[in-house]
Amino acid sequence: MIENILPVPEIFKFVEKQKNMSPEEMIQIFNYGSGLAIYAKPEDSEKIVAIAGNLKLNAVLAGEVQKSEKREVVVKPLNAVLSGGKFQLQK
Repeated sequence: MIENILPVPEIFKFVEKQKNMSPEEMIQIFNYGSGLAIYAKPEDSEKIVAIAGNLKLNAVLAGEVQKSEKREVVVKPLNAVLSGGKFQLQK
């Protein structure tokens, strides 16, 4: 469950509007400019964000991995749900 994201770069908003794309498509094709994700234990997350900041990298605690019957990623700020088949999640 992703509950917090970095600001979407303007170029991605422009492409989304010009090509009439959905947030799901923008995430699938361009990762919506979010870069990469690090999955860590909750107790390590703040340290990782601090280290990124010290390296002058933008980082946020985006969310958490939750147990579910479905293979999907929910991106609340974009009202987007990516299922396993669309997001190429690996088992």
